[in-house]
Amino acid sequence: GREAFGAQLARINEGPARVEVLRTVATSSGFVTEHVEHEDVDGEDHSARRLILCEVRDGRIAEVTVYCTGEWDDKLRARHAAEAPMIRP
Repeated sequence: GREAFGAQLARINEGPARVEVLRTVATSSGFVTEHVEHEDVDGEDHSARRLILCEVRDGRIAEVTVYCTGEWDDKLRARHAAEAPMIRP
């Protein structure tokens, strides 16, 4: 549940963190949510973008699958912007 997910994030965090939920979309059996997590690691912003697929049964989340970019620092974000610019900002 929510407490277990929060505890997992707390264990892997290296510094103060904030999560920006970008969108949540209903599916036929639950929902998908997209968020970006930002962590302050020794004064540098580290970010990870995630898609979380949740299957809901009887009004409760029964299964969770998480797809994650891994942690990106300023150097990796700059490299990505130069090598694979996005159409949207």
